[in-house]
Amino acid sequence: GALEGVEPKPELMRSVVMLPSAVAAVPFQESSAAVVQQVEIESRRGARQAAPPEGLQLFFPGFKWETALVKLSCAELAVYCFEHLLSAGTPTVCTLVQLGASWAPAICSGHVWRLVVPIFLHGNLGHVLTNVLFQMRLGFKVEESLGRWSFVSLYLLSGTFGNLVSAALQPAKVAVGASTSAMGVLGATVVRLLCEEQG
Repeated sequence: GALEGVEPKPELMRSVVMLPSAVAAVPFQESSAAVVQQVEIESRRGARQAAPPEGLQLFFPGFKWETALVKLSCAELAVYCFEHLLSAGTPTVCTLVQLGASWAPAICSGHVWRLVVPIFLHGNLGHVLTNVLFQMRLGFKVEESLGRWSFVSLYLLSGTFGNLVSAALQPAKVAVGASTSAMGVLGATVVRLLCEEQG
């Protein structure tokens, strides 16, 4: 044909080859920048939504929604609501014993789970609110220092040991409440403050 024997110019080929990729790169770069910007906006929005109100930080230093302490406290409140429904009002002693209250004769007969379950049982609304508010007042800084699982271990072991001592000293007493765990949190708070003072 008419083009036989005509050698294409390298400069023309480069311009033909490079032009489409150059054109394609512009919208790709623009779209990438837009995606990154959108992710940053969503991250900041999520951080604002997850951040607790300043009032919570004032009353509960170190408050964070995702902590184990919040989950433990919510569990105790939920269990109290269940107790209230079962008793059609303030939980009775019979209801508490049936649900697993600490009682030495039952523990001695093999119900060792009664050393742990009472942590989540409470006798009345004031009882559960006092314990929850007390442990949340001190506990967030302790969990921050120890880590989630170490804090959960401290909380449960303190409550278990406290219930064991209570059953040994007062075998006829039916005991419930998270105050034994809260005392463990208090002890850890004192140790933490002493270490910070010395450090």
